[in-house]
Amino acid sequence: MADAKLSALTELAAAPAVTDEVYIRDESEAASDESKRITVANLLKGDLDDATSDPLIDADSAADGTEDSPARKDHVHPKHHAEAHTVASHSDTTGTGAELDELTDGSESTLHTHVIGLELPKGFSQIGAVTAKGSTTALGGWGLSEEAVTETDASSARIVSSEGVGLQQTTGTSAGNDAFWAMSLEPFTTQGNPIIQFKFALDITTLVALFGGLTSANDSAIDAETADPMNTVHGAGITFNTPGGDTNFMFSSIDGTTEEETDSDVAVDTAVHYVRITFTATTVVFQMFTAAGVAEGTQRTHSTRVPGSTTTLRAKAGIETQTTAARNLTTYEMKLGMA
Repeated sequence: MADAKLSALTELAAAPAVTDEVYIRDESEAASDESKRITVANLLKGDLDDATSDPLIDADSAADGTEDSPARKDHVHPKHHAEAHTVASHSDTTGTGAELDELTDGSESTLHTHVIGLELPKGFSQIGAVTAKGSTTALGGWGLSEEAVTETDASSARIVSSEGVGLQQTTGTSAGNDAFWAMSLEPFTTQGNPIIQFKFALDITTLVALFGGLTSANDSAIDAETADPMNTVHGAGITFNTPGGDTNFMFSSIDGTTEEETDSDVAVDTAVHYVRITFTATTVVFQMFTAAGVAEGTQRTHSTRVPGSTTTLRAKAGIETQTTAARNLTTYEMKLGMA
């Protein structure tokens, strides 16, 4: 073929075959020998190495070139997906792998809790037939809002509010005065897996002690002068004890000798709250809810110091003032049943 400029040659307007040849200038040779031909297959091999040609990010570089170099463009695709990633490295989440594990491991955590809903199964009833600490009078009444007896230095009244009908009990005005209601019978043991649901509100959160739950005690089961609000009884309930240094509602259980107490993580206030307490022969599970029925605070399970499985228990709720001013407890609901 006569000599011709490259620009005058016919264009190959398709992908070349691997055996097609092109001109190459070999810089490693002397000037007289540097003009050579090379096949397309050998030209594209270059200095590429799959072992070091994984893709890069943005303008990063590595020993075999930057992202837009032939070595980098020749990477083996599966190697990219073998790279280690963290959950947080993805742009659509700020979560971490540890948090994902926590969400899926079935545990109770700050990310979520597994609690039963506020609505109780059928067969649960508002208690009645209440008596009181220090009183020999017993009045029968189905529903706390109807009638109750309190000790002689306290009073009770039926109230109606946006939360429903409640029994409001008011202490006397001497430090140590109680206002309490209690079931006249002790119908439960933990062998029957009882559940109670207590809806209540305090009027003041200072210089006061609170108890609501099941107890074997014949009196108020509150000892506000010490950090132990349950005395030496069997039982479990929600407690609050200003002299004991509490600022949150507490969950307490006792085996007749030693008390186990955990924090509900719900600050004491004058709002309406529910507490659900579920008993078995070996555990007591506590959970608080807002007035709207939304779980709040932290669900706690006691298994170390729990009521004896054969000890009979009764429902009680009340307060004790620790000043020369009265304190009120309103009970809107105390429902009991078996799991």
